[in-house]
Formats: sequence, structure tokens, C-alpha cells
Amino acid sequence: MKRVAANFGKVFPPLTAADGRNSKVRLGKVGQKLNLTVLGMYGLDGVTGHVTVFERTKTGFSFRAESDHPDYPGVIGFNFVVEENVAYLDVVGISAAQPPGGLGQDNYEIVARSLWYAFARNVEGQIL
Repeated sequence: MKRVAANFGKVFPPLTAADGRNSKVRLGKVGQKLNLTVLGMYGLDGVTGHVTVFERTKTGFSFRAESDHPDYPGVIGFNFVVEENVAYLDVVGISAAQPPGGLGQDNYEIVARSLWYAFARNVEGQIL
């Protein structure tokens, strides 16, 4: 988890940028605010919003969506689990917000799963 936190701007899809401007962002302590962007997908414009780190553990972290984030009010947690030399990313989130841009819940979940799959692939090899 230390290597993931140290390279957070390079591995966390809502922070990564083609121009590398976020490449030095680290996942910090509880209370850190991050401005996240999901680039346009599925015909939607890019979506931005802030989250606050509200939990850090040896194996993961959790964010609270701020009022400008499309998942406000909501929280999401990421936990890396290692079993028999296989690492898994467990993502659990909850929000009372409607999906942005009229995307619909099913399509929004597809977008979210693709982001977290990319995150898991980006950190592959850093967890084990």
C-alpha cells in the first residue's frame, strides 16, 4: 500500500492526466482533499469533484465525496486483499446521488467498474 500511496497520481485513474500534471500526487493522511476528474466517456463530458480522505489503513483507504462531486453525498472505500499470492481490489461505495448526465444507474456502474479495473491493473505488481 505504501507504493500505491507514493505513486497515487500515476495509478489512480481519476487523478491520472495525459500531460502528467498529477504524477507527483501522493495519497496523504486523513483530511487530504483531492480534485478528481473522470474524462469524458460514453458521450458525457468530463466530470470533476473533490473527495476527502477519511480513512487510511495498511491495506486501503476511503474517500468522502464533497458537495461538488457527482457522488455527493457518498463514500467509497478501496481495500487490497492478498490471498495465496493473489491480490484483489475490493471496492465498496454508497451514494444517494443520481448518476451524472442522465447516464442511468446500470451504465454508471459500468463506468465505475471500468475505472476500478484500470486502477487494479495500474497497481498490479505493487501490492505483492
